[in-house]
Amino acid sequence: MSELTTCNYCNHQRVLRKAKEKKMVVSLLPSKFMGGVQVYMHPANVDVRKLTGKSLAWFEAGIWYMQLPNHCCC
Repeated sequence: MSELTTCNYCNHQRVLRKAKEKKMVVSLLPSKFMGGVQVYMHPANVDVRKLTGKSLAWFEAGIWYMQLPNHCCC
């Protein structure tokens, strides 16, 4: 990893802060295409695990992690 690149853990912490500011929650679902996890930011009353197709894509945060460690790796 580059010295100028933050790790996935730190990036995810930033996503969680942004979601909190927007009064949203973040869900991680297994990626069906490349492995890893896809990140979804959505209102708390939406269960993204029950959504499919375009409905699910609506909440996709545009973030994908091959791995999401439980600590900073920067």
